[in-house]
Amino acid sequence: MRSLSRRSATWMAVLELTIAAGIVAFWAAFFSFDLVRSGDPRFNEIYLAFESAFPPADLFLTILLIFGGLGLLKDRPRGYFFTLMAGSVLLFLALLDISFNIRHGVYLLGAGEAILNLGINGLCLAAGSFFVFGILRSGCESPDREKGRRPTTAAGPSSVPASSSSKLGRFIDA
Repeated sequence: MRSLSRRSATWMAVLELTIAAGIVAFWAAFFSFDLVRSGDPRFNEIYLAFESAFPPADLFLTILLIFGGLGLLKDRPRGYFFTLMAGSVLLFLALLDISFNIRHGVYLLGAGEAILNLGINGLCLAAGSFFVFGILRSGCESPDREKGRRPTTAAGPSSVPASSSSKLGRFIDA
């Protein structure tokens, strides 16, 4: 089984942490400024109702991205698990957003709106695909796991013994 290269894992981790920061920045701007600039009050109401449904899902996604990114940087199996989950959630939310944008003509509101939304949707589709297919192609194996070694960190080998009776310890370090 092929393992995910250290370089690919690092790229995934950096991308995950960058997307997580972007999500936080978006919601900070969304709740701080009036981002809806349509002349149609009915559309504004629909758009705000749609966007208002996303904070819980985006919070969940952000947590997955952070756990996945940090786990990959530390070469922990949970990093692969959370990255796979984050990629799946990114794909789902992107497809949901795209279907809304097409159905309600968001891409036709102007060049700026179209470029912004197509960019966000494209990033989510590309990153989600990169995460899901990268992890699945690797067989969810880190380079150290494939060689039969326990992953190490700057502090040395993992602190949770392989024979730990803690279910959480086995999950985190398995």
